[in-house]
Amino acid sequence: MSENTPIDMVKSDFVAMVSHELRGPLTSIQAAVKLVASGIGGPTTPGQQEMLSLALVNIERMGRMVNQLLDYTKIEAGHLDLHRQRTDLVAVVRDVIRSFEPLAAERGLSLILNPAPATIESFLDRDKIVQIFTNLLHNAIKFTPAGSVTVALGLEADDMIAMVSDTGRGIAPQDLPQVFGRFKRFGPAPRSEDKGSGLGLALTKRLVELHGGTIRVDSHPGEGARFTIHLPRLSSEQVFEQEVIRLARRAQESANPLSVAEISLGNWPDLQKSVGAEASLTVLNHLESQLKGALRGDSDFVIQRPGAFWLAVFSATKEEAESILLRVREKVSDDPLARDAGMPVTIQCRLASFPQDSQNPEDLLALLHFPRAGKLASV
Repeated sequence: MSENTPIDMVKSDFVAMVSHELRGPLTSIQAAVKLVASGIGGPTTPGQQEMLSLALVNIERMGRMVNQLLDYTKIEAGHLDLHRQRTDLVAVVRDVIRSFEPLAAERGLSLILNPAPATIESFLDRDKIVQIFTNLLHNAIKFTPAGSVTVALGLEADDMIAMVSDTGRGIAPQDLPQVFGRFKRFGPAPRSEDKGSGLGLALTKRLVELHGGTIRVDSHPGEGARFTIHLPRLSSEQVFEQEVIRLARRAQESANPLSVAEISLGNWPDLQKSVGAEASLTVLNHLESQLKGALRGDSDFVIQRPGAFWLAVFSATKEEAESILLRVREKVSDDPLARDAGMPVTIQCRLASFPQDSQNPEDLLALLHFPRAGKLASV
């Protein structure tokens, strides 16, 4: 049966509703158990502490399952957006590995990171990348009774490559085609606390694909498993182009407006000469935070490039977008950091809106003098 049949849509809607409703009670239960464990409600015995610790482990496990269910149903419904920002993939993966070091040490496993080069920057949704590697590392540790788990990072042409490999029990050949299926488990988890929803790898695959990437698995029984991810290394222009196309399609389907803008520092070269590259970048980063603070919805985004920003505001008319830009101008003119740069920061804007100014993404981007307008790739 296809995942897109009416009965599957009903099931997805039901799972999304239940998952959403479970989040609140779980958070309250977790907070209450932590308060009791901390001794605020009175002293507890060692035996009680052990039971409370076990309860917290299971609450956290249930929380992960609920979040995975909710995220997966959002992806299926097309409602999970990426919030891309310039991100160092190596730094993100290093942080994820550090978070697993206590668990690996408890099980006598080595966690290894082999980055080459030392930094790999691109426009990624940091939280989603954390989720991808959290799922893969948790899965690798779960099925590796001894030895090591290794993450190798590198570059290949225009792609970022990540490989997560382990020395665990491996995957049977007949199970390999179903590894990324929903609610799939291949044999019992070695420990009861390792049981999950069966959605971790399915969600991982969908999150990789949301980034325009691919994931595959290679494994032999008794020889561990290796998951290989290819992620496109996109420029700021490519990211903006893809996001505008996606939002324009959504605007057309939902009969909502969409406004896009280019905001540039008119005196950026002079500012760089005056205060230096590092200080001028600090000003640019600060202005980016001001722009993000003016945005309204989860679909809105800002992308920084040298001396300028691209901005998209979903469900905003041209007049509403102009109001946002006016507030940003006022903030910048009164901003202490901008004044401390030693010279005024001047802002220039170009603004275009759908459907007021154009009826398609190509024309919308062309109105911003977008360098790739007129030859947009299908996304």
